[in-house]
Amino acid sequence: MKNFAIAVTVLLPTISLSVFPAQAAFVNSLEDAHALSLPSDNKFTDAASGPGYSFKSTTSGSVFGWTARYGFDVNGEWNGVPMLGLNTDEGVMTLTFNSLVSGFGGIVNWSGFAPGAKISIFDQLGQLIESKTLSSTGQNLVEANTFMGFQLDSLRIKSVSLENAFIGIKSMQTSAAIQAVPGPEAGAGIGALTLGGMALYLKRRRKEENLAA
Repeated sequence: MKNFAIAVTVLLPTISLSVFPAQAAFVNSLEDAHALSLPSDNKFTDAASGPGYSFKSTTSGSVFGWTARYGFDVNGEWNGVPMLGLNTDEGVMTLTFNSLVSGFGGIVNWSGFAPGAKISIFDQLGQLIESKTLSSTGQNLVEANTFMGFQLDSLRIKSVSLENAFIGIKSMQTSAAIQAVPGPEAGAGIGALTLGGMALYLKRRRKEENLAA
C-alpha cells in the first residue's frame, strides 16, 4: 500500500466584528420623506407629544404647535403653520421618536442676534451621532429659514435636539429609507462552500489511495 501525504489548506472567510458608525449627511431634503404631524395646540409648555414622538424642553416657555406670530428679528418671522419654538436665547428642546428613523429635517430658523443655534441627532443610547452649529453672534453659518436636517443609511436616530437662539422648526419630516447590506448569512454561505469543496477533495484523494493500494 502506498501512503500519500495530503496537505489541505482551508480558506475560511474572515469576519470582522468591528462596527463602524454610519456617516450622517447634513442635507436640505430627505429620502423617502414622511411628514411629522404637529397639532395646532398653541401652548407654552416644556413637555408634550404628537403622533410617533414626544417633546421636551428645558424651559416651560417653549411653544408647541404654535400658529401665532413668532419672530426671529433679522431672520424674519413665522405665523400660520404649526411650529416648535424654544422661545429663549439659551436652552434645549428635544424630540424623541417612538421608533428609530434614518433621517430627520424641517424648516429651521433662529434669532440672528443670539449665538449658538444648533441641531443634533442622537442614537437610542443617547450618544451623539452628529451636530451642526447654525449661528454665531450676529452671523448665520448656514442659510436660515430653509429646510435642513440629517440623513443616514441606517435606522439609528432616536432623538433630535435644537438649541439656543430662539430656534424654531416647522414642516418636520422623518425618513425610514435604508440601504440593504449583506447579512452574516453571506459569510456563512462562503464558509459552507469552502468546507464542501474540501470534503469533495478528500473524498477523491481517498479513492485514489484505494486504487493505488
